[in-house]
Amino acid sequence: MLLAAGGLLIAGILAHFVFDQNLQVEKLHALVARDSVRMTLESRLINPEVLLKSAHALDPNDQNSENLRACFLGERKCPSLKGHCCNSRVKRSMQILDLGDEPRVIIGTNDDPACLDETGRHVANTRECFALARVVIDPVCADGKEACKSATAVILHYTVNFQSPFLRDNSELAILERSVSVLLDTKGPYSAP
Repeated sequence: MLLAAGGLLIAGILAHFVFDQNLQVEKLHALVARDSVRMTLESRLINPEVLLKSAHALDPNDQNSENLRACFLGERKCPSLKGHCCNSRVKRSMQILDLGDEPRVIIGTNDDPACLDETGRHVANTRECFALARVVIDPVCADGKEACKSATAVILHYTVNFQSPFLRDNSELAILERSVSVLLDTKGPYSAP
């Protein structure tokens, strides 16, 4: 009887060890995926062509997107007499779209965050979200001016909320908030003529 009890105790310890190791592997996998999402997002967000394409996709008749279109595309459809339509340091939100023919969302807005998988790619099925990502754009005019025809740089403030059960219980890991600066190249294929 003692041998059977000892065997059960050893089997229980081994099962606990194996279960604990599996949890540790899953946590490690979630941490690696977290870094993968961050690196994928940042590698795309720092591409000026991606930002210019996204601004070009904004509705030109929407008053909420006028400032962003002006900052990225240098448009002059605004009430300013001098044609300085881009207001520096006025934060706005817009979807960032990937390059290519299909309008795949890289990162969303505060009202409509992008659902991402473990590699940082957009997922249409929100039940499979590994992370929800949103961005706010802060245009910067040259020489610290308050207004200009187009911004020379933007600061992208992005937030990623990780949905993995291995990350969301830890507030330091569940939410990633970062900022990246991008110098704009307004002479690309998506810029205004």
